[in-house]
Amino acid sequence: MLKKYAILTRQVAITLDIATVILSFITAYYVRIGILNIIPLGIETKLKDYSAILIMLAIVWWGLLNALRTYSSNNHKYGVITQDLCMFR
Repeated sequence: MLKKYAILTRQVAITLDIATVILSFITAYYVRIGILNIIPLGIETKLKDYSAILIMLAIVWWGLLNALRTYSSNNHKYGVITQDLCMFR
């Protein structure tokens, strides 16, 4: 049971990390275009033009976090965060 819980929390952490990267990218795009009205090189671009960059960014971010063993159950920081989250159940 604990092993399944550890796997679930790891998957939730990964999903939330990737979702945060994607939402940050999209928010930055809309802040730049909508609020600041900055158009790079005078060429107006749409969000779909950045889809390849966004996918690459999410993959690289996930790969770096895995390479740094951020999601490892042996990582002390991750264990402390998991324990803190369990406290609120």
